[in-house]
Amino acid sequence: MSNGAFGRNLGASVKRLEGRVDQAEVERICADPVFERVTKSRSVWRWSLTAAMLTIYFGYVLAIAYDPILVIGRKATPDAHLLIVPLLMIFAPVALTGLYVFKANASFDGLAASMVKRES
Repeated sequence: MSNGAFGRNLGASVKRLEGRVDQAEVERICADPVFERVTKSRSVWRWSLTAAMLTIYFGYVLAIAYDPILVIGRKATPDAHLLIVPLLMIFAPVALTGLYVFKANASFDGLAASMVKRES
């Protein structure tokens, strides 16, 4: 089985398949360079989107903590322009999920299909 950052996550999945799938077949698939490229690319995308969301959330929390006037305004009633940041926090996960789905459909599925086509 291949080593690397994606190999650790794959190990748990392979253990669940023990007894149901031929171990030689699993090792052959894991050694495929296309499989490694797809798995590594998905891992990079996953961690990048996670970092983006953490930056958005913690940036908002830090803005409230260190400059609440920036977030809530000077008056007790919120202004319309101050609602942009909370709305962006609501729609950012949806947009990033859509971006990931688009990338998966455009790239990852094609690579996986080419790997299956090559095997048959």
